Formats: sequence, C-alpha cells, structure tokens
Amino acid sequence: MFLLSTPAESMKGEVEVGLIVANHLFGSSGNIWGWVFAFFLLSSCSSMIFVGPRVSCRMGEDHPILKFLSFGKRKGIPTVAIVFQYLLSLFMILTGSFKTITEYSGILLSLCSLLTVIGLFIHRKRHPDMERPFRTPLYPATPILFCIPILASVFFLMWQSIWNLVVSGGILLAGILVYLIEKYVYEKKDPIVSSTLTG
Repeated sequence: MFLLSTPAESMKGEVEVGLIVANHLFGSSGNIWGWVFAFFLLSSCSSMIFVGPRVSCRMGEDHPILKFLSFGKRKGIPTVAIVFQYLLSLFMILTGSFKTITEYSGILLSLCSLLTVIGLFIHRKRHPDMERPFRTPLYPATPILFCIPILASVFFLMWQSIWNLVVSGGILLAGILVYLIEKYVYEKKDPIVSSTLTG
C-alpha cells in the first residue's frame, strides 16, 4: 500500500514514512494519522515496560550469571530488572539517534525471529516422531516464506550501514559470550546448571 500510493522518492531517507503516506492518501487530514501512529507507539512502549523486565527477571532466575536481574522482586514487581531496563534504554537514547536505534534493534529482533523459525526445522529433524498438537499449515512452505523476507531485510540493513553491522554484531557476540561464560564456569560448580544449559 505504501509503495502503490506514494512515490518512492518522497519516502527515501525519511523516518516518518507512515505520516508521509497518510498525507498522500488523505491530504491535510493525514496529519491526524501522526497522532494515531504516536498512540500505537506509546501503547507498544507501555507493554514493553511491563513485559520486558519480567522476561529479564525470569532469565535471572534461570541463569546464575544473570541472577542480579531477579533481585528486588516484591509483590511480583521486578524492581532491579525495571531499573536495569530503564538505564539501558536511557543509554541508547543518549548515544544514538531514533533511526540508528530502530535499525540495529530491528536487525536483532529480526534475527531472533528468524532463529526461532529455523528452530522449527531443526526440532522436526531431531524429533520426527514427537506428538505435535499444533501443525504448521503448509509446512515447509510457510516458514520458508517467512524466512526469505526476514533475511532480505537483515542483509539490506547491514549493507546500508556498517554501523548497523558493528553494533548488532557486537550485541549478538556479547550475548554469546555471556552464554559461554555461564556454560563453562557454572558447569564445574553445578552439574544441574550444566545439563540445563546444554540440553
């Protein structure tokens, strides 16, 4: 819809493409859509404020190296995880532009989605006889059709800016490093942790 209704040149290099398209479709009343988009973004931020720290807190409960994220939990409120997410968000806001943050976080989120779907193929190969209450419609066509545009968008964003590649790759490597440290340090202390991490 964006590409059919609006000249590509008018969206090139712009961040607020939704507002540009709305102005092309609805004229001056398209500005109202700016408030609609802002509301959608605000509701997304609100949900992440509630969900994000709880995911981090749970990670702290499951992984000894991230245990600090599970501290300060009172009445179901993960205090330390909320403060950690706030400081991390503040750091990103102060050190990068909206466009930069959106691009490199988009790469990481897309990669996580891609790896999740690739896990579907791996799981089916490793456990072909496992009972599956939910069957993926038109498998393997649907997951392949999902992976192709995700891969294309990730490569496009990385090709567009070396900074995207450096920052996204750095964050990904940091996550792998944390995993390896926990795996090789804590497996000597607790064999249960080791079996959980490897299996």
